[in-house]
Amino acid sequence: MRYSASEKYEIIRLVEDSGLSVTRTLARLGIRKSTFYGWLKRYQDGDMEALKDRKPCPRSPWNKLPEGPTGGDPRTSAGEARVVAAGTGGHLHG
Repeated sequence: MRYSASEKYEIIRLVEDSGLSVTRTLARLGIRKSTFYGWLKRYQDGDMEALKDRKPCPRSPWNKLPEGPTGGDPRTSAGEARVVAAGTGGHLHG
């Protein structure tokens, strides 16, 4: 479940003001300790603005080859690799 910045702040206040331990309070709220402590660190390092959801960083896919003539085997260009693959029925032999 996603919480707004104000909800995260309220949860931080609730946990801090609770007579129960942090673990028990979070268990009753159904919030993982790692999630709570992440919010708490962001709040302590910044302010309410730091509790807002952040956009995920774009990651490059693990299987994407670099584009351009510098990617792949430096001894062949992309065009040469296509010709080799086409001439072998799509199978490359080493």
